[in-house]
Amino acid sequence: MFETFRRKFVGFALCGAAMCALSAPAFANADRAAQLGLDASALKLELTGLQSAAETANVLDAVQLDDALSHRLQLFGASASRLSIDAEAHGVADDFACIFRGMAEETDVQMRALKSADASGDQKTPIARLVKMMDDAEIVGAAAAHAFARDGSKSLSDRSAKTCPANPAQTQYLTLQP
Repeated sequence: MFETFRRKFVGFALCGAAMCALSAPAFANADRAAQLGLDASALKLELTGLQSAAETANVLDAVQLDDALSHRLQLFGASASRLSIDAEAHGVADDFACIFRGMAEETDVQMRALKSADASGDQKTPIARLVKMMDDAEIVGAAAAHAFARDGSKSLSDRSAKTCPANPAQTQYLTLQP
Protein backbone atom coordinates (compact mmCIF):
# COMPACT_ATOMS: atom_id res chain seq x y z
CA MET A 1 0.00 0.00 0.00
CA PHE A 2 2.77 2.41 0.92
CA GLU A 3 4.62 1.50 -2.30
CA THR A 4 1.57 2.39 -4.42
CA PHE A 5 1.26 5.72 -2.61
CA ARG A 6 4.97 6.42 -3.11
CA ARG A 7 4.77 5.69 -6.86
CA LYS A 8 1.78 7.99 -7.28
CA PHE A 9 3.42 10.71 -5.22
CA VAL A 10 6.65 10.50 -7.23
CA GLY A 11 4.62 10.52 -10.45
CA PHE A 12 2.72 13.64 -9.38
CA ALA A 13 5.94 15.30 -8.23
CA LEU A 14 7.69 14.60 -11.53
CA CYS A 15 4.68 15.78 -13.49
CA GLY A 16 4.53 18.99 -11.43
CA ALA A 17 8.25 19.59 -11.85
CA ALA A 18 7.95 19.11 -15.61
CA MET A 19 5.05 21.57 -15.78
CA CYS A 20 7.03 24.14 -13.80
CA ALA A 21 10.05 23.67 -16.03
CA LEU A 22 7.96 24.12 -19.17
CA SER A 23 6.25 27.26 -17.91
CA ALA A 24 9.36 28.85 -16.37
CA PRO A 25 10.34 30.63 -19.61
CA ALA A 26 6.88 32.15 -19.81
CA PHE A 27 7.22 33.62 -16.32
CA ALA A 28 10.73 34.85 -17.11
CA ASN A 29 9.29 36.56 -20.18
CA ALA A 30 6.48 38.01 -18.09
CA ASP A 31 9.11 39.57 -15.83
CA ARG A 32 11.09 40.76 -18.86
CA ALA A 33 7.97 42.34 -20.39
CA ALA A 34 7.12 44.08 -17.12
CA GLN A 35 10.72 45.33 -16.91
CA LEU A 36 10.47 46.67 -20.46
CA GLY A 37 7.48 48.75 -19.36
CA LEU A 38 9.42 50.10 -16.38
CA ASP A 39 12.44 50.87 -18.56
CA ALA A 40 10.16 52.67 -21.00
CA SER A 41 8.84 54.81 -18.16
CA ALA A 42 12.35 55.87 -17.14
CA LEU A 43 13.38 56.48 -20.74
CA LYS A 44 10.25 58.54 -21.34
CA LEU A 45 11.16 60.85 -18.47
CA GLU A 46 14.68 61.30 -19.78
CA LEU A 47 13.51 61.79 -23.36
CA THR A 48 10.88 64.31 -22.24
CA GLY A 49 13.69 66.38 -20.73
CA LEU A 50 15.61 66.09 -24.00
CA GLN A 51 12.44 67.06 -25.87
CA SER A 52 12.08 70.22 -23.75
CA ALA A 53 15.71 71.08 -24.42
CA ALA A 54 15.21 70.56 -28.17
CA GLU A 55 12.14 72.80 -28.19
CA THR A 56 13.94 75.64 -26.44
CA ALA A 57 17.28 75.15 -28.15
CA ASN A 58 18.68 77.79 -30.40
CA VAL A 59 18.95 76.70 -34.04
CA LEU A 60 22.72 76.68 -33.64
CA ASP A 61 22.59 74.49 -30.54
CA ALA A 62 22.04 70.87 -31.45
CA VAL A 63 20.69 68.64 -28.69
CA GLN A 64 23.05 65.72 -28.27
CA LEU A 65 22.08 62.16 -27.47
CA ASP A 66 24.64 61.21 -24.82
CA ASP A 67 26.29 57.80 -24.83
CA ALA A 68 24.49 56.59 -21.71
CA LEU A 69 21.03 57.41 -23.08
CA SER A 70 21.97 55.98 -26.46
CA HIS A 71 23.07 52.74 -24.78
CA ARG A 72 19.84 52.50 -22.75
CA LEU A 73 17.80 53.03 -25.91
CA GLN A 74 19.77 50.28 -27.65
CA LEU A 75 19.12 47.97 -24.70
CA PHE A 76 15.43 48.82 -24.91
CA GLY A 77 15.40 47.96 -28.62
CA ALA A 78 17.27 44.69 -28.00
CA SER A 79 14.86 43.76 -25.19
CA ALA A 80 11.87 44.50 -27.41
CA SER A 81 13.36 42.36 -30.17
CA ARG A 82 14.02 39.48 -27.76
CA LEU A 83 10.45 39.70 -26.45
CA SER A 84 9.17 39.62 -30.03
CA ILE A 85 10.98 36.36 -30.65
CA ASP A 86 9.85 34.92 -27.32
CA ALA A 87 6.24 35.98 -27.87
CA GLU A 88 6.22 34.12 -31.16
CA ALA A 89 7.94 31.07 -29.68
CA HIS A 90 5.55 30.84 -26.72
CA GLY A 91 2.36 31.61 -28.62
CA VAL A 92 1.51 34.73 -26.65
CA ALA A 93 -1.73 36.32 -27.81
CA ASP A 94 -2.64 39.73 -29.13
CA ASP A 95 0.13 40.28 -31.69
CA PHE A 96 2.75 41.16 -29.11
CA ALA A 97 5.43 39.70 -31.37
CA CYS A 98 4.60 42.30 -34.02
CA ILE A 99 4.34 45.14 -31.52
CA PHE A 100 7.71 44.39 -29.94
CA ARG A 101 9.32 43.94 -33.35
CA GLY A 102 7.99 47.35 -34.35
CA MET A 103 9.34 48.91 -31.16
CA ALA A 104 12.81 47.49 -31.83
CA GLU A 105 12.80 48.83 -35.37
CA GLU A 106 11.36 52.22 -34.40
CA THR A 107 13.99 52.66 -31.68
CA ASP A 108 16.76 52.03 -34.20
CA VAL A 109 15.22 54.27 -36.89
CA GLN A 110 14.64 57.20 -34.53
CA MET A 111 18.09 56.92 -32.94
CA ARG A 112 19.67 57.08 -36.39
CA ALA A 113 17.45 60.03 -37.31
CA LEU A 114 18.39 61.83 -34.11
CA LYS A 115 22.11 61.22 -34.58
CA SER A 116 22.01 62.41 -38.17
CA ALA A 117 19.83 65.46 -37.50
CA ASP A 118 21.50 68.75 -38.02
CA ALA A 119 20.96 71.89 -36.00
CA SER A 120 17.99 72.90 -38.12
CA GLY A 121 15.44 71.53 -35.69
CA ASP A 122 15.11 68.08 -37.23
CA GLN A 123 15.73 66.63 -33.77
CA LYS A 124 12.26 67.39 -32.51
CA THR A 125 10.51 64.76 -34.60
CA PRO A 126 12.65 61.73 -33.64
CA ILE A 127 12.60 62.74 -29.98
CA ALA A 128 8.82 63.19 -30.05
CA ARG A 129 8.39 59.79 -31.72
CA LEU A 130 10.60 58.12 -29.09
CA VAL A 131 8.66 59.80 -26.27
CA LYS A 132 5.35 58.61 -27.75
CA MET A 133 6.66 55.08 -28.24
CA MET A 134 7.92 54.94 -24.65
CA ASP A 135 4.52 56.11 -23.48
CA ASP A 136 2.93 53.24 -25.41
CA ALA A 137 5.62 50.79 -24.26
CA GLU A 138 4.72 51.39 -20.60
CA ILE A 139 1.23 50.05 -21.26
CA VAL A 140 2.28 47.33 -23.70
CA GLY A 141 4.92 46.02 -21.27
CA ALA A 142 2.34 45.56 -18.53
CA ALA A 143 -0.19 43.99 -20.90
CA ALA A 144 2.44 41.65 -22.37
CA ALA A 145 3.55 40.58 -18.90
CA HIS A 146 -0.02 39.53 -18.20
CA ALA A 147 -0.27 37.75 -21.58
CA PHE A 148 3.01 35.88 -21.04
CA ALA A 149 1.84 34.72 -17.63
CA ARG A 150 -1.55 33.71 -19.04
CA ASP A 151 -0.69 32.29 -22.47
CA GLY A 152 2.99 31.45 -22.31
CA SER A 153 2.48 27.84 -21.28
CA LYS A 154 -0.10 26.85 -23.91
CA SER A 155 0.63 23.70 -25.84
CA LEU A 156 1.65 24.01 -29.47
CA SER A 157 -1.76 22.77 -30.63
CA ASP A 158 -3.47 25.64 -28.76
CA ARG A 159 -1.44 28.32 -30.53
CA SER A 160 -2.51 30.18 -33.60
CA ALA A 161 0.10 31.21 -36.13
CA LYS A 162 1.10 34.84 -35.79
CA THR A 163 2.58 36.81 -38.62
CA CYS A 164 3.15 40.44 -39.25
CA PRO A 165 4.18 40.51 -42.91
CA ALA A 166 4.59 44.28 -42.93
CA ASN A 167 7.20 43.95 -40.21
CA PRO A 168 9.25 40.72 -40.60
CA ALA A 169 11.57 39.46 -37.87
CA GLN A 170 14.88 41.28 -37.83
CA THR A 171 17.48 39.77 -35.56
CA GLN A 172 19.98 42.60 -36.05
CA TYR A 173 18.24 44.46 -33.21
CA LEU A 174 19.48 41.85 -30.75
CA THR A 175 23.01 43.25 -30.84
CA LEU A 176 24.10 46.67 -29.69
CA GLN A 177 25.38 49.04 -32.32
CA PRO A 178 28.49 51.17 -31.67
